[in-house]
Amino acid sequence: MTMRVVPVADGLIWDPNDPQAALLSLDNGPAVLGLKAHFDDPDQRTVVLRWDWAVACSMLGFNDEGRWAHRLYSVGLDRLLWLGVVEGTDWPTPPVAYKTVMRHYIAPLKECVVEVLAPDIVFERSDRPPTLAAADASTRRKGRPL
Repeated sequence: MTMRVVPVADGLIWDPNDPQAALLSLDNGPAVLGLKAHFDDPDQRTVVLRWDWAVACSMLGFNDEGRWAHRLYSVGLDRLLWLGVVEGTDWPTPPVAYKTVMRHYIAPLKECVVEVLAPDIVFERSDRPPTLAAADASTRRKGRPL
C-alpha cells in the first residue's frame, strides 16, 4: 500500500494558532493530547484526544512554516488541517503490538506535528487547561487490547 495521509474525524477542530498543546505519554498506557478549543467552537472546553494503549508517540518541531520538511508532507500532510491517519505507514510497530491492529495518527499543530501509533482514539472535553486536561485523561483508559 502506498503511504498517504487522510483526514479523520470530521468536525473535530481546535485552535490552530495556540502553541500551548500538551502531549503526555505514559509507559504502557495512554498518550493524551490536550488542545485549546477553536475560537468558533460553541463548546470552549479543552479538546482532549486520548489514545489508549499507544505504543509510540512523538511531538516533533515541524512548525507551520517548516512543515514542508516533514517526511509525510508530500503524501498528504501538506493538505491536513486537523487529525489524520497515515495509511500504509512505515512507522515500525513494536513486537508487543503485533496482535493488535495499530493506526498511525497525525495532527499538525502550530509549533509541531504530533504522531501516535495506537489501536484507537477517544475524544473528550475538559473544563481544565490543556496540560491539566491531558494529565487527568491519562488516568482513564479502557480494557487492554494487547
